[in-house]
Amino acid sequence: MLRRLPAAALLLSVAVGCATASERDGTFNDRDAGETDLGDPKDTSPGKKDAVEEAPEDVPAAPDAPDAGAATRDAPEASVDVPIDRPTADLGSGTCAEGTTRSCYTGLPATRHVGLCADGFQRCVGGRWGVECNGETRPQVEECNTIDDDCDGTVDNILTITCYTGPPGTRGVGICHEGMRRCDGALAPRCIGQVVPETREVCANGRDDNCNGMTDEAGCL
Repeated sequence: MLRRLPAAALLLSVAVGCATASERDGTFNDRDAGETDLGDPKDTSPGKKDAVEEAPEDVPAAPDAPDAGAATRDAPEASVDVPIDRPTADLGSGTCAEGTTRSCYTGLPATRHVGLCADGFQRCVGGRWGVECNGETRPQVEECNTIDDDCDGTVDNILTITCYTGPPGTRGVGICHEGMRRCDGALAPRCIGQVVPETREVCANGRDDNCNGMTDEAGCL
């Protein structure tokens, strides 16, 4: 014998059954959606299927962007023509322009432009510098003349100088020898200590008195 259920209970039972079916249907649909997102081969959607099948296995990485700084560093420097003043003569190789001249000095470097020492000049002949230094003044023997003759930076830096007033060719021959003359702004008038030739050869003394290179020659006194 069937029991009669109240009408309210029957309606509640129908509502619950519908909700349960709906939940199950929703769970199924969610699962379907998840499987489709993962690339289910059964998914026949036009765009998605082609993308899955055509994607290459190894996709090369995008090339790195060029380093602007490196490009700047590696760029060749611009060539700029700058005018340069060059001498007409190449002094290092010895070649030169015909007819040109240059200064020269053959004395010791420390004496150049000191005292009376002065440069000379060389002239270019046939494309080569001449071997002579024309017109130069090199150090001389110091004289008592208020001039720095030896180009050492001191004027008349000697107190005395040698002197000889005998005939040429007799200095240092036989008994003849030079003397000394004091320098004090000007030369002293006398050559002290010099010996000049005797007027006649003295006999039997074993000396060359007249400074001719012979001793006790004929005609001696």
